[in-house]
Amino acid sequence: MLKLFRFSISSCILLLLSIVSLKCLCSATILDSLISDTILYGNPLGRTDDTTVIERWNKLRNDLEVDLDLFTSGIASRKDDILRSVSLENRCEQKLIQLFDDAKKKRTEAIRALNSWGHIPPSGMLSGTAASLGAFDQCLSAKPFNSSLPMNYCSILFRPLLPQRPRFHQIVDKLEILDRSEKSKEHFIDELAGNAHFYYYIPLRVGVCLPSECGLKDVHQLAINVGQRMLLQGEAVRCESKETFQVELTIHRKIALMILSTIVLLTIIGTVAECLQDKPSENLAARLLCAFSIRRNLVSLFAESSSNNELKSLNGIRCLSMSWIILGHTTLWTNHHAFSNTFRVVDIITPLSSQALLNVTLSVETFFLISGLLTSYVTWKTYERSGLKFNAFWFIISRYIRLTPALVCSICLVFFLPYFGSGPIWTETIQPIVNGCEENWWVNLLYMQAFLNPEKICLLPTWWLSNDMIFHIISLFVLLPLMKSQKWGKIVIALVITTFAISTAIISSLNDYPPGVFPTAVQVEEYWLDYVIKFFWRPYLHGPPFFIGLYLGYLLARKRFIRLDRIHIVFWWTIALSTLYFVLHAPYPLTLGETWSKPITVIFDSTNRILWSLAVGWIIYASAAGYGGLFYDFLSHKIFAPFAKITFCVYLTHMLFIWVYMGSRRELTHTSVYNGIYMFLPHWLLAQVFGIICAALFEAPFLNIQKLLANRTQAQCNENIALKDLKESDEQNAKSPQDVAPI
Repeated sequence: MLKLFRFSISSCILLLLSIVSLKCLCSATILDSLISDTILYGNPLGRTDDTTVIERWNKLRNDLEVDLDLFTSGIASRKDDILRSVSLENRCEQKLIQLFDDAKKKRTEAIRALNSWGHIPPSGMLSGTAASLGAFDQCLSAKPFNSSLPMNYCSILFRPLLPQRPRFHQIVDKLEILDRSEKSKEHFIDELAGNAHFYYYIPLRVGVCLPSECGLKDVHQLAINVGQRMLLQGEAVRCESKETFQVELTIHRKIALMILSTIVLLTIIGTVAECLQDKPSENLAARLLCAFSIRRNLVSLFAESSSNNELKSLNGIRCLSMSWIILGHTTLWTNHHAFSNTFRVVDIITPLSSQALLNVTLSVETFFLISGLLTSYVTWKTYERSGLKFNAFWFIISRYIRLTPALVCSICLVFFLPYFGSGPIWTETIQPIVNGCEENWWVNLLYMQAFLNPEKICLLPTWWLSNDMIFHIISLFVLLPLMKSQKWGKIVIALVITTFAISTAIISSLNDYPPGVFPTAVQVEEYWLDYVIKFFWRPYLHGPPFFIGLYLGYLLARKRFIRLDRIHIVFWWTIALSTLYFVLHAPYPLTLGETWSKPITVIFDSTNRILWSLAVGWIIYASAAGYGGLFYDFLSHKIFAPFAKITFCVYLTHMLFIWVYMGSRRELTHTSVYNGIYMFLPHWLLAQVFGIICAALFEAPFLNIQKLLANRTQAQCNENIALKDLKESDEQNAKSPQDVAPI
């Protein structure tokens, strides 16, 4: 009896659900007919015979009335009025009328096109969902009018009227003139007005599917007209068809393909040549070819080095800093139209724990510190061991050779990004990146990308390389006096660091820059064109970390370690860790909407990176001196060694995965910390795997060649020195008969 009762209840629930679902599409007459059929035939969701199924589908086909307003957010019923209010091309207007007429006749391709539309307002608008992207792929596959011409997927933006956005506005700062937080907000417009400042960054967006005869100008007029009816500002930003995503093999791609193919071919030949050798060849050509061996390069990547124990802590620091950069870029380089519930961004960035994300730019200072450290350390070790004189020309050229091959190959990969996806936000994400490399690839080869056409930079992370190369050149004027006298070297380094810090303070003060690159959850024009390009990418901001590292590398190379007792070790570790915490969390009040006075902002801008570098420098110094303890044990763990060797390639290529993922989004992702983690982890994993491949193919071979040529040059120099010494000795013996034994 109980089972029968449960079955009856379940049947009733299923019946009610069926009625509610059908009511959205069916008229009352058809619905009554279906209900009577349900009584006659039994539960339509249960098992029925084939005849009943066929009859039901025939009834749906013949009697169902389609409400086109459900597909078009009410546009269909207002179509005639809208078309009378705008001036469209005749072909566009005719095709629009035909599209709606065919849809009324239930023709498949017309319904396919209208069923691809997004909706205004989007579902979840009161929670911050600003986009309804529609069915992108379904739209492009629709072919109404018995024509081979494809449909266009068009993106339309609607903006509410807002006051002028304040300079460097933060996402936590609401608009006082619209904020009705003190009221009950019973009206939903009052609720939206309380979050109206979000629409500075994320306007309402809808995807629509229209005939290809309607150009962007026609769609823009329609958007303006529809927007005015909703008291919004309408704008058509892009219309795309299948042809838009057909990628041509341009001259840039041909050259890139030739470069990459040549390296792959050399890798195959070099690997085979090494496998066929019984012992290493002394022939220069053979050794150059074997430098490309994939087996040799992979083994060297995963081999554990037993030398330079004082630098082993760098492995962990490099890996953790690189992971931090990937996390920051995953969060920063997002298209917020690909996310729902964006109002939750404020809840994500306001906790104290989020400061590690908001101040992620400090991670690049760590790499500038390490770069300066290795510059002086390697230089000192090289010339101290070989006894050669310092060669300024080779100092610059070797750095250029060290960086450029991997950079060129990364640029080549950018040209092929358009082959890897499509989507409603694909073009706006990928095309500027590809265009930047097509126009400015040569700027990267000059390492001037932070200065020449930076708004169209090729491969965005390479701004760091531009600064690093400049610091490398300037370091010539620091290393030379440092090699002669530690006292004069310290004076020059102090002058350079002071000059950079004062320059930062002056520029920050004159331009009223904020004390951080990421105080808001989104990027807008003034952050990109003003703060990032004109301030953050420039050398004066990052010079102090590099030259602090330069002096630190000198201390490590000369093993100038101070003997400390336990109390002083604990004291300096406490100071270092406290400094890191302070620099990382000092801007927290800004996240809550507070402001700093101009003097405090200027002081923080000009000193926070110095303090950060000094604290990280202590960790490296203490680890090398034997004061690292558990920190050294962790940072120098052998698991970090292979990942540390590929950080350069990971840095150059990790953005490729972020761009492809974000550009190919079709559905909205819920805004949450967990989804952010789920985005970061695959990006990190793919970046490491691809970094290993790139390091083995594009970086290690040229490092091998550079090392081989350097060793041959050193050997030749040593031979010349030996011959010179022998000649001088013979000449001296000839001039000194008293030193010759008598007969």
